[in-house]
Amino acid sequence: MRERLIDRLADDMRVFAGSGVSVTVELLAGRSGASPALIAHLAPVAAKRARRASVRSVVR
Repeated sequence: MRERLIDRLADDMRVFAGSGVSVTVELLAGRSGASPALIAHLAPVAAKRARRASVRSVVR
């Protein structure tokens, strides 16, 4: 469950950032239904995954 939530957060981060929307804990919490505290805890890992996925898509 934790890994799926991190992957979902990473996908949401990529979509929002690609649309020019500032990604905040509140925005992600509202979209995922998870608590802001949990989002804040998982956000650094999700951000790394989102960054890695974005770099991979540009390189390909």
